[in-house]
This record gives sequence, structure tokens and C-alpha cells, in this order.
Amino acid sequence: MKCTTALFSLAASLLFSVQPTRAEPDKVNFVLDWVIYGRHTPYFVSLEKGFFAKRNIEAKIERGYGSAASLKRLAAGQADFIFADFGGLILARGNEGLKAKMTAVVYAKNGHAVHYLEGSGIKNPTDLVGKRIAGSPGTTVAALFPGFLRANGVDPSQTKVISVDPQALNPVLLAKQFDAMLEFNFNNVLLTKEGKKSGLEPKMMMYADHNFRFYANGIIATDELIAKNPDLARRFNAAIVEGVNYSFAHPDESCTLLRKHAPSVDQDVCIAELALVKDLAITDETKANGVGYMSQTGVQKTIDVLREYMGLKAAIAPGETFDMSFLPKKGS
Repeated sequence: MKCTTALFSLAASLLFSVQPTRAEPDKVNFVLDWVIYGRHTPYFVSLEKGFFAKRNIEAKIERGYGSAASLKRLAAGQADFIFADFGGLILARGNEGLKAKMTAVVYAKNGHAVHYLEGSGIKNPTDLVGKRIAGSPGTTVAALFPGFLRANGVDPSQTKVISVDPQALNPVLLAKQFDAMLEFNFNNVLLTKEGKKSGLEPKMMMYADHNFRFYANGIIATDELIAKNPDLARRFNAAIVEGVNYSFAHPDESCTLLRKHAPSVDQDVCIAELALVKDLAITDETKANGVGYMSQTGVQKTIDVLREYMGLKAAIAPGETFDMSFLPKKGS
């Protein structure tokens, strides 16, 4: 009996000794485009719900200081993946030689917008003729405004854009010192909240909904990481896509998870921003191909916009700027 017991113990010991051990998780530094807002909810959902962990990724998420700064951190090896603007990537690759690609777009359409007040007589781009418009110098929303007008048959000289400090844009519009102002769509959440206090109803007109559409923010990695560790790129993208889809399906829970990392973000503001992210992420292309998808045609349109309006000098082919082979299959 003792012999049998000893043999059983030995067999059990050998069985457990040959069980495969899970590899150490890949430690990933993920840098955002800006300070943490409700629009960043999906990435913290991926962290909190274990979407990174189940793919053997230990992710550290850091705030950013603008897409340009995040791209520089990527180039310097201070980030493994970043969430940043596709236009910024194209400019950095074409003009500065940054070897990186977008592997999943989240803002499948751009969030540039014209904000105005109900009752201002503005509903369409042609209504901006003769209007006084506030815009902040150096922002892409202001820089691309002439292109938006031309795309809708309006001569930019027929409008008057006046430089205003970014922090003053909302106040000057709500004070009715201007007919409209130029900012990203996410600004509408705070603008609406402030406007209600005075009985005002802010509206917005998206460039993307009026003949001036291109890709914006998404996940970017260096060519080197993609080549050396394609499996990590696939696992990371899968975690991001799962976080995005989960956030859209469970906005209240997701914003509660986000606020563990950014308690200053109001729950209602977070939910409203998340709805705007969904509007940017869910397009005909992504409905057909899944969240994160980009097409050759759409990328070429984005390159064309940057060449005409944003100083892209070098010749650059679409295939140099994006790679869809790391996206999970739709529904997986």
C-alpha cells in the first residue's frame, strides 16, 4: 500500500512538473493623445475588465500632451503603442521620417466641427457666409476650415475667422460675441452643459458630415515593433477593440470604470463623450469590417487633405501609413 501511494505521489509530481507555465506578461506602455477625458473610456475598460490581462499584456496607460508629443515619445522609444491622430502620423512619417503605422483607427471619421447656437440662422455650410467665426490659431480645426468651406462651394473669403484663445472659445460663443466657433465635436458636451444655464442650445456642424471627411485618431506602433513582435500587436489591438465595443454596449458601467482613473470627470459628461466617440467609430466601413478598419481609399483621401492644407511635402503611399493585418476578425 505504501509503495502504491509512493508511486501515485511520484506520478502526480511528474505530471505537475511538466505542465506548461504561462510566459511572463508583455509589459506595454500605452500613451494617450491628451489628458484623460470620457472619450478615453474604452482603454481603461480594457484595463479594468481584464481584456489586456487575458491576452497576457500588462498595460500601463499614460496621459498625453497632444498627438505630436505622443508621436515623439513613440519615436524615442518611450511608448510601445500610442493613441494619436492619423494626420499627425502621416506628417511625421512624410516630413520627419518616423517609421510607424496605424494598426487600428478609432475615430473612423474626423471630429472637426463648427459650433453655433440655435436661432443663429446657421444650419448648413452656406449659412456661414458673412458670419463672424472664432478660431484658435495653430489648431487643425481652424487650419482645415477653408478646405471644409471649399468642399461645400463656399469661398473662404466670404467668412471672417478671428483668432481667439482656445480657453475663450466657449465663453465668446455663449456671450454671442461671435456667430460660430471652431472646435472638435467633444467640446459640444461642455458647451451644451454651460449653455443650459442661460437657456441657450448649442448645435454643431461636423466637417465629416459635409463633404470633408478623413481618418483621425487610432492606435499607432512603430514599424520595428510590428516586425519584431506581430503577435503582441495583434493581442493589443484585440484588447482595444474589445474595450471599444464593450464601452459602447455598457456606457454607464464603463464610465464608472474610467472615473476610477479620472475622478474629476463627471459621469454624465463621460457618457455624453462616449456617445460622440461611438458616432466617430461606427461608420459604414466599420459596420461592414469591424471597429478599427481603414481602407486604402480613405487613407489616400486623408493624405490628399494633408498635402493640400497641412504642409505634407514628401510623396507618401497609403501602404506606408497603415496596416490592417493586426485587427481581430469581425465578431471574434
